[in-house]
Amino acid sequence: MLTNWRPLPLDLNAAQRRLAEALRCYKDDSGLTLEQLGSATHYSRASWERWLNGKRMITRQGVLSLAAAAGADPAALLALFDLACAADGDAGAGAGADAGTAAGAGIEIGADAGSRRERQIPGTGTGTGTGTTIAQLPATVGDFAGRDEQIAHLCAVLTRRPDSPGQVPIAVVTGGGGLGKTSLAIAAAHQVAERFPDGQFFVDLHGMDPATRDPAAVLQGWLTDLGLPAATPPPDAEALAARFRSTLHGKRMLIVADNAKDVAQLMPLLPGGGGCAVLVTSRDRLSVLPGCVRLDLGPLSEFEALSMLEEMIGAERIRAEPQAVADVLQACAGLPLALRIAGARLRSRPAWPVAKLAERLGDQRRRLDELRIGDLAARTSFEVGFRSLPPSAAGLAPSRLFSLLGLVTGPDIAADAAAALAGVTEAVAEKALEALVDAHLIQSPRPGRYCFHDLLRDFAADRARSQLAEEEQTEAVARLVHWYSRAASAAADHLLHRTWNRSLTLIPPSGPLPDFTDRGAAWAWFVDERANLTAAVHLADAVLPGPEAWVLAVQINIHLSQGQQWSDLADALTVGLRCAQRNADPVAIGQVAALLGFTLGRLDRLEEALEVGQLGIEACEQTSAPKLLASAYSGYGSALVAADRLDEATAVQRKAVDVLRTIGELPQLASGLINLGDILIRRGLHAEGDSCLDEAVRHAREADNAYLLAFALNELGFSQREQHHDRKAALLLTEAAALRGTIDDDAGRAASLLGLSSVLLRLGEEQARQSWTQAEALADQIDDASLQKLRAEVESEFAAKHV
Repeated sequence: MLTNWRPLPLDLNAAQRRLAEALRCYKDDSGLTLEQLGSATHYSRASWERWLNGKRMITRQGVLSLAAAAGADPAALLALFDLACAADGDAGAGAGADAGTAAGAGIEIGADAGSRRERQIPGTGTGTGTGTTIAQLPATVGDFAGRDEQIAHLCAVLTRRPDSPGQVPIAVVTGGGGLGKTSLAIAAAHQVAERFPDGQFFVDLHGMDPATRDPAAVLQGWLTDLGLPAATPPPDAEALAARFRSTLHGKRMLIVADNAKDVAQLMPLLPGGGGCAVLVTSRDRLSVLPGCVRLDLGPLSEFEALSMLEEMIGAERIRAEPQAVADVLQACAGLPLALRIAGARLRSRPAWPVAKLAERLGDQRRRLDELRIGDLAARTSFEVGFRSLPPSAAGLAPSRLFSLLGLVTGPDIAADAAAALAGVTEAVAEKALEALVDAHLIQSPRPGRYCFHDLLRDFAADRARSQLAEEEQTEAVARLVHWYSRAASAAADHLLHRTWNRSLTLIPPSGPLPDFTDRGAAWAWFVDERANLTAAVHLADAVLPGPEAWVLAVQINIHLSQGQQWSDLADALTVGLRCAQRNADPVAIGQVAALLGFTLGRLDRLEEALEVGQLGIEACEQTSAPKLLASAYSGYGSALVAADRLDEATAVQRKAVDVLRTIGELPQLASGLINLGDILIRRGLHAEGDSCLDEAVRHAREADNAYLLAFALNELGFSQREQHHDRKAALLLTEAAALRGTIDDDAGRAASLLGLSSVLLRLGEEQARQSWTQAEALADQIDDASLQKLRAEVESEFAAKHV
């Protein structure tokens, strides 16, 4: 397969160029991709990419490996290899050789292999009028790797034909510190340099330094380079800019302006049109720069990061410790600066195992201290951006909010949650957040939500520890956890009607909460915040001495249980129970233990479930809270069911129902009856179990509770299926599946559809396959043991029927 090869570097001598072109022909003729070539030889894909693109001289063994992989005679390639090794580096060496052959070795080089075309050799352009070619581009960083897509994009922008006269192609690379903006820009500039035969200007504008470069001084220097005498007295910046544009008229020059502070600093340096182009890097987004194409640089991909590290420490060390290498890459989080530092430390310590550095980087509190060598330090790069922040944004300094965000342990944060954290209005918080985004200290993946790059999260956590007093930290965490608790409670009220929520009275009110207009809005909020809520439970347990951890765990129980997120729920409730026990609150212990016992049962952690269930009953019996006692009975009963101790479970669940009848609240009674009916049916007592479920259906309809109604209909439908009352089962399961589709209960809907497809199959209905297909699509996305067991059971029924 032919490869769309990039042009070879201009600094290759003729013999090296012919060797590279011949290697490319052999690779293309073999039909192997770079990955396949790496698998067929002892060398990595990254090594072949460097050799075939002329970035590094291939070894003799590499030549033999390519010939063997291509099934070719290596003699011709070895002849070229020897010539390339013997060449003295003169770009004109071997110029007398036939351009269609490789050093007379009998290897035909086609136009596709080397992308042959006329090139402008450095030093032969029109230059400056002083006999010197302007070629100010710094050398490409030796360990630069990856960014192929971004380089191709920049090259396309810089070499495009303007749409109208007077337009100048301008590419702007923006991003935070350490992302390799300068290295990328230089690499791209070298790729297109030959398209600008009149030369290339390069300037570091020191945009993040206290003393930035004066554009007038830059222009004066460039005009001198162009052969113009310095004016006396020096004209102002506007006059210099006009003179610069006039001098560049008709020339084809590339201007690379690195580290621009803002548009005001950059504008005087722009040419007036013609064949020139401009490449800019900046931490500022330069949003008001007209006519530019912006590239927001992100972290390296996993493959690019691995290639960069391999370039620095060698393939042997990479292969020797794959897990340690993976740990180092994870710690560096795709940040080129961090990878360069890690690679430099390993390269200067050849006796170190990679695992040693991985261990040091694994400690989050010291990670930034480890990412330092010589003048390179990840922390210093972040501090440059931090120092550039504006002093305040409508009353809240972005620097203070950044430090407060260092306390947060969830993956992201919404603007309203950030407002609660800082104790300000959402509008004020959003202005400070956007200032942090503009400074590339946080990211905004979508409107209203913000997150950190991993290493910047470490930097923010350092700022929180060093800049915020312990009291400030505690108060901020309390504000955030209180807000999450009350917002989660408000959302949970849309998922399941609750008439009793004592726990929420234990924490103070917080700021304005999200406006949940309906169940769908509440569910969507929970989905967005799920990871943040569970992280906040841990944060509250670690920082706050009061009830906050268990209060929040109870508020998120409804969502996580309806969403079948049993592992997450068990984790949160375990932390909540520890908090409740620390506070020695029997009501809290009983409430959390009842929920945790049920959850552990769903995870088949039966011994733990039974132990926690008994703990819950003991705690609730010390209180005068009948609802709580009924909940504890139900939680322990579910654990007994999971342990297959059905007689004991029946007795305990009857106690729960008896207590609930005295209370007289229909949703709670419906829930208790569903649990009791399920246990009775498991014991084969279908008549009594169906009676409980029929009563539960009536109470759920009267209470207008879609979740409980769907649950009761589903259990009753499966009971009818087991008794081979297939027509009645089909009606019940159809209604249950439809209801569960309206309340985002995918796991429940999948179960109802599986049961429905089973009874329709037995009835010989054509819709059986349709229900099965819908159920499979849902079940593929849900990791629930009982659901997958039901799926296998119904699948065997279809296989037996050959449908």
